[in-house]
Amino acid sequence: MEFLVVLNFTIGGPLQILISIVFLYDTLGPSIFAGVGILITLIPLNMVLVTMARKHQMKQMKLKDERLKLTSEAMNGIKVLKVRFSGDVVSWRSICITITYTCFHSYTLGNLPTKPKLRQFDRRRWFA
Repeated sequence: MEFLVVLNFTIGGPLQILISIVFLYDTLGPSIFAGVGILITLIPLNMVLVTMARKHQMKQMKLKDERLKLTSEAMNGIKVLKVRFSGDVVSWRSICITITYTCFHSYTLGNLPTKPKLRQFDRRRWFA
């Protein structure tokens, strides 16, 4: 099934591009070749941006995985403390939130600004 979808895009994609270029040439004349040339020259830049975004996503997924492991370990520790000191009146929920907020969110904070910068650069490239 997936093979048919890929085959459709492989055959239909270039055919649609060719037909649209022919119709644009019929409407606008030879001035469309400037736009087509710009689109062709932007393909390598688009490939670089996709590669950067993929690397950023992999880095962010690794950081999320580390954060999840640390959170799980902290929660297991809190469960042990809760079982040992169950007689004390303590707000365990506030302790969990404090530990999670202070310790584990610092992993991803340094990596967050990269994605909006890539997105903004991509938007400016197309709409400038």
